[in-house]
Amino acid sequence: MLGLEGQRAVSLLRVSSSKQATKDDDIPAQRALVNEFIKKQELELVKEFIESGVSGFKTRVKDRDALQTIKEMADNREFDVLVVYKSDRIGRTTDESPLVISYLNQNGIRVFTVSGQELKTETLTDELITYLEFWRNKGESVKISERATDYRKIQVLNGKYAGGSQKMVPFGYRTVNRGSVNEKGKNVLDFEIDPEDAELVKTIYKLSIENNMGSRRIAKWLNENGHGHRAKNGKYWSFRTITYMLTNPMYKGCFHMYSTKLDETFISEQQDHLIIIPEDLWEKNQRAVQGRKRTIGSKPTGSTASRVLLSGLVYCGHCGEKMNLWANHRKYTKKNGEVTRYIRDCYKCFTSMKYNGQVCEGQTTYSAQKIDSIVEAQTIAMMKELSEREVKNNLKQKLAKELDELKMQKREGDKLLESKLEQIDTLKKEIPLGIAGKSIFKVEDLYDSLSLIQKDIDDLLEELRKIEKQIEEKQTVLNDHVNLETGIDTWEERYEKANLLSKKA
Repeated sequence: MLGLEGQRAVSLLRVSSSKQATKDDDIPAQRALVNEFIKKQELELVKEFIESGVSGFKTRVKDRDALQTIKEMADNREFDVLVVYKSDRIGRTTDESPLVISYLNQNGIRVFTVSGQELKTETLTDELITYLEFWRNKGESVKISERATDYRKIQVLNGKYAGGSQKMVPFGYRTVNRGSVNEKGKNVLDFEIDPEDAELVKTIYKLSIENNMGSRRIAKWLNENGHGHRAKNGKYWSFRTITYMLTNPMYKGCFHMYSTKLDETFISEQQDHLIIIPEDLWEKNQRAVQGRKRTIGSKPTGSTASRVLLSGLVYCGHCGEKMNLWANHRKYTKKNGEVTRYIRDCYKCFTSMKYNGQVCEGQTTYSAQKIDSIVEAQTIAMMKELSEREVKNNLKQKLAKELDELKMQKREGDKLLESKLEQIDTLKKEIPLGIAGKSIFKVEDLYDSLSLIQKDIDDLLEELRKIEKQIEEKQTVLNDHVNLETGIDTWEERYEKANLLSKKA
């Protein structure tokens, strides 16, 4: 007996997911053990709190209604003892969970687990023991999270579907039951291409690459051309969906996931049976997407939907404003009295269309037909000139050398990072010994060393991220250079055969 006879008790039962609430080894089991403790200690149960689907690690104390009510009851002295199955039912954090115990203790409330362990903060030793208890709980939560992340990572790296709702399945694919099972013997679904939807995916990529159309224009085109019902919502395509599709590695046959915990993206080897967009076209599209991005205040790039070649691409040489397409509706009467109507397209300076006092001293309008023909002729002449030149090798050699140097820096940084992580592991093993007085090092010195090494790791990770970005940029430039060499000779022929939308791109 713990000397609690006749005192008023409140119990707290918690599970992290709603599915656990009815399992025999969760809420019902917790209730049975807690009630047994209350009966054995001759306590009077005044209220039972149940938290279903509440994480003790991710959910903040202020967002947990049960804990807030328990604190209010403590303020009003409505009970004397809080009973929980284990300390982790209160929480799995080191910053907030010990403060809950301290708050209750300050209001005269004692906290017990069903094993008879009392959580308290009366002395410095009590505070340390309570802190270590929740530190252990946090470690267990991190391990659970790491196991879940590791499972998904392994599934992804092995080129397997990691699970999720049907909403998570990218457009162009479908899940099928082929009898596959996981390590627990549970049935899991497999991935396959949906042939009909895959054709629309190819169309979307073609519009992006060949017609230089952005996400908004592609979504509008799909909705206006009878494809709206094929969107996942069954109504219309949104530009956000198109943006996601244009950057999703799944379409080149690679499963992928981003771990916020590790701040790292994991991607599988290509799965040939899942490729909708060949890798070279997928990479080409990434460059097209990047090329259309703009910063705040910059002018938009990319063509607009119009019947003339340069709509959305012409700017006034005097004031710098964008020139809009202006249609002059004209007519003339033939000798036989027949009236013929036609449209004469012009590019008109936007400043001349404003009524805010701004004045452009340049020419107001230009014939679209005249401007288009001049630009088209100059473009073809430039490409011919490029095709007749010898492509210099020194640029490629310079880029390749810089790329090799960056890769060397990356390898050296990875080795140093591995060494630092080993030092962290060694210190983490030494700290519990220091707390127990079994280490030759002081606990404060161990924590200081841990902080310094962690800072070194953070700085090193930031440097490695910069190097990886430089490697990616250099590789893209090198690839573009090679593509330019091979593409110049066929450009003129392709241009002549292209439709207006493709020529604008």
